[in-house]
Amino acid sequence: MNTTRPRKPKHLAATVTIAFMAASLLAGCGTSGGASSAPAKPQIGVLIKDTTIPFFGRQIKGYEEAAAKYGMDVTIYNGKSDNATQVGLIQQLITKKVDMMMVTPGDPQAINGALKQAANAHIPVVAVNTEPNDKTNILSFIGANDVEYGHALGKLVAAATGGKGKIAVVRGKLGDPADTLRRKGLEEELQNTPGLQIVAEQASNWDSAKALNVTQDFLNKYPKGELDAVVDVGPDTVSAAKYAHDNNRSEIKFIMGDFPSNVKQGIKDGYIYGTVNQDPYEQSAKAMELADKYFKGTRVHSPQPSTFRCPWSPRKTSTTTRLPGESPVFQ
Repeated sequence: MNTTRPRKPKHLAATVTIAFMAASLLAGCGTSGGASSAPAKPQIGVLIKDTTIPFFGRQIKGYEEAAAKYGMDVTIYNGKSDNATQVGLIQQLITKKVDMMMVTPGDPQAINGALKQAANAHIPVVAVNTEPNDKTNILSFIGANDVEYGHALGKLVAAATGGKGKIAVVRGKLGDPADTLRRKGLEEELQNTPGLQIVAEQASNWDSAKALNVTQDFLNKYPKGELDAVVDVGPDTVSAAKYAHDNNRSEIKFIMGDFPSNVKQGIKDGYIYGTVNQDPYEQSAKAMELADKYFKGTRVHSPQPSTFRCPWSPRKTSTTTRLPGESPVFQ
């Protein structure tokens, strides 16, 4: 890590965009505007694919605080990373006759049938963070563009390595759309930098202990001079980056996704090169803002998208500790 002179942090040109993709309104809902008659206190059922994942803890806080702001009741349901559980919870919400659902599925295909049932019951659904394959049964989608996210990872690794070197990729959970699309964007971006080569990749299942084991395998397989960077499509290699730093492998640049507090600390301390940020709180807050507009009869077709700069630091020094962007978005 260069300590001879402080460098001013840069901003990555690419952004991760929260996309609002509004389909035609659900069958039976009438026009392309909002609800025909708003309930006194809307009941919102929120399905999270797995509430034990720290990222979604911050998203849940966004739901709860927005519910207080807009005068709604929100109930959170844990999908437990299980497709059958998630389908069953959607069906339970239909039976409860909630006024709206917010759904973050684990599998964008597995819930399509349940979403069709919600549409037939005239319950509007907003997909948050993860978009279902069949978009005809949702009111809107609010979430990050994961292909663009992958492109941003690729830009970071190109900046970190000078456009030359060998890369190992720590995947999330194979089959998870976030993992698949980020990997796709990364590969597309690396085509612009032919001097970079992916030499290994393994799945971590979005688990930090597994990510550490995967990274240790990479370090054992590729001694000094044979591996230049490790790219994680999520935030799970923080401990792995610290391990590499503490075991005389600080020549390897670690690039990852999301911006929890431990990632910020790793960038600050110099063992993480940079990250791509999406804000789970902002996603749920925007979803609830859309719900408020819907229940007030406002058209929700094309709200203005929000964009987030990717907080990163190209080379931290001991005297340069201020990060671009805001505070870490979750703990």
